[in-house]
Amino acid sequence: MSVPLSSEDKYKLTWEGANLRLYEASAMTEAEAEDRNKKTGDFARTHMETMRTGAFFHGLWHRGNKNKNKDGNTEEKKKTVCKL
Repeated sequence: MSVPLSSEDKYKLTWEGANLRLYEASAMTEAEAEDRNKKTGDFARTHMETMRTGAFFHGLWHRGNKNKNKDGNTEEKKKTVCKL
């Protein structure tokens, strides 16, 4: 036998109630916010430094390029495929 929902439970199932639950679930303390900002800040600084130095693009451009062997001739890099 089903039990009728209380007015509080009915409200929780409305759009406004769902948004309120989402808002409450996303709340964090100042310490949690500082920790999160530090982590994302560290990542952002690393990303910006990589982009500034061109290391990211250097890695992309040189992937699969040809190398010169001892004789000065170019040869294509061999790619190794690992099977698990």
